[in-house]
Amino acid sequence: HTHTHTHKQTLGVLVIFVCPGSDSCFHLSHVGKVISLKADTRLERDRWVSKILEANSLFVKRLREMKERTTAARKRSVEKGVAALMVHVLEGKDLRAADPGGKSDPYCQVTVGQEEHRTQVILETLHPRWDHKMLFTLHDMEKEMICFTVYDHDRFSPDDFLGRTELSVSSLWKSGRGPWRKALVLQGVDTGEIRINLEVNTSRRV
Repeated sequence: HTHTHTHKQTLGVLVIFVCPGSDSCFHLSHVGKVISLKADTRLERDRWVSKILEANSLFVKRLREMKERTTAARKRSVEKGVAALMVHVLEGKDLRAADPGGKSDPYCQVTVGQEEHRTQVILETLHPRWDHKMLFTLHDMEKEMICFTVYDHDRFSPDDFLGRTELSVSSLWKSGRGPWRKALVLQGVDTGEIRINLEVNTSRRV
């Protein structure tokens, strides 16, 4: 059978244009680039096209498998969580004044492992009432830390550091099954503390 028109075959990200008639040329198109090639015979051209398509199919298959493995690994990572941690950031007290008017615009950032949440910004106060609840997944009750960092929000410059503190999950768990209410003194500054409630639920995962 003789082709009377140019046809293209697409697999994944590769497009092959085969010249019509008895011409032994073909073109490869990939990510906007076109390469023109010419075989000695139509038979040789067809063999090259077949091998290229086969290699491309294998590449696409392996790319898909890698994506599926990555998705499955992320899913397993979440499913391996041993408990849910509820952090209720209540308020800050006597925070450092970072703005010229003697106030700050504070917010609290909470980090557990790779997860991070933050409260809303409360404007012009050294005693913010955040009342903000956050939910985290705990993967290792013995090693994970709960880190609290308070910042003064600035619109046109980097946020100012207002102190940091942390708790180990294991220390909480050893003191009882909770819930726990804590007043934590901020480190790295002269003044300031935050008040929080925490609760761990081992029968529930995020």
